[in-house]
Amino acid sequence: MAAVYAQEQPVTLTVPVADAMGNEIAPSAANWVLFDEDGAEVTSGSVVDPNPVSKKIVITITGEHNVAPVSTAARELVVTFTVPGGVVEQREIYLIQRSSPLGVMENSFVTYPEALALRQGFGGMFAGWDTSDKSAQCAALIHAYSNLAQLTYKVGWSDSSRYAGYENGADRFCGRVIKNISLLDQSEFQDLPSNFRKALKRAQIVEADTLLGGDTLASRRRDGVISETIGESSMMFSTKPYLELPVCRAAYRELNGYIYRRIGVFRGA
Repeated sequence: MAAVYAQEQPVTLTVPVADAMGNEIAPSAANWVLFDEDGAEVTSGSVVDPNPVSKKIVITITGEHNVAPVSTAARELVVTFTVPGGVVEQREIYLIQRSSPLGVMENSFVTYPEALALRQGFGGMFAGWDTSDKSAQCAALIHAYSNLAQLTYKVGWSDSSRYAGYENGADRFCGRVIKNISLLDQSEFQDLPSNFRKALKRAQIVEADTLLGGDTLASRRRDGVISETIGESSMMFSTKPYLELPVCRAAYRELNGYIYRRIGVFRGA
């Protein structure tokens, strides 16, 4: 597994002077390039002593090149050794993680502290969420955000909203319909009706709990189980297909009044 470092932390990597099979080589030169997760070059340099006695070279990536635009970013260091007859490459990959893994309208509708506060509003037991650590909870919230973004929403704009009567923007809005909510920035999200934003946030917590294993009943229903007797270990299966949704039923219910179900072209209000 790739090592994980805090954002803006200097990272020191030790690279063997060897080929892909681990055999030592005697290069005449060595250069390196650091790439991000999209394959774009971040920075580069050369090695002063490409063939040290230790047969290892040490490369330090300064903190300015270890900035994550999202919660987690990746870096790949490619070291190219020049040897008689060609070149040999060595590659090292590491991850950069922000101190706060969640960013509103980057990968979540909520911050982590807000998620903890919202969780208290449900009461009862969230079997998946309550037994998971922060890292797992944040990962589930990010996944839940992605699932919720697959739905199309219809909301009512207030007269003061800058989107009231908005008809353009084919990739985001069409009248009162939000076609791809993940394309909104934080400012645009804050302009949405407060009740809708609250419903989205609550749905994200519920969906995260399910992803963490908190809703075993849903998985059984998905398999067609409609009745189960624990003592006799008997089950009944529905012959009707289970409605496949991008989110769990409980999260769907949180957003029930806002989900746009109509098939066809919406022309606005």
